[in-house]
Amino acid sequence: MNVSCDISPAYISGVESYLPNARITFDKFHIVKTLNKAVDDVLNAIQTKLRDAGIFHNWATLRSRLASHYRLTTSMKRFDGKMLYIRKPSKPEECHKLIYDALGLSHQPGGVCKTII
Repeated sequence: MNVSCDISPAYISGVESYLPNARITFDKFHIVKTLNKAVDDVLNAIQTKLRDAGIFHNWATLRSRLASHYRLTTSMKRFDGKMLYIRKPSKPEECHKLIYDALGLSHQPGGVCKTII
């Protein structure tokens, strides 16, 4: 038996008590609502950290400034036939460093990554 219910612990407990063999499925509305709240909480925390550091840009400006800090990926075929992939971030500009410092992030997000396939 399948039961669709709210994600509230009270509903889950009730279903488990009265229908112990039921498979619980959460309704999409409450899943999306919970995810939206989590995303909103993260964005608010980021915005608070930025404002505390004196950065009052809107999201479009932040995205535009950070878009110029990119990661370059190069690939090379090795002598043994395997492929070597190397990813390395570009050198951050001062505007990148200010944002990263405010958020407590490394100036080289992701660092250098080497993969052999």
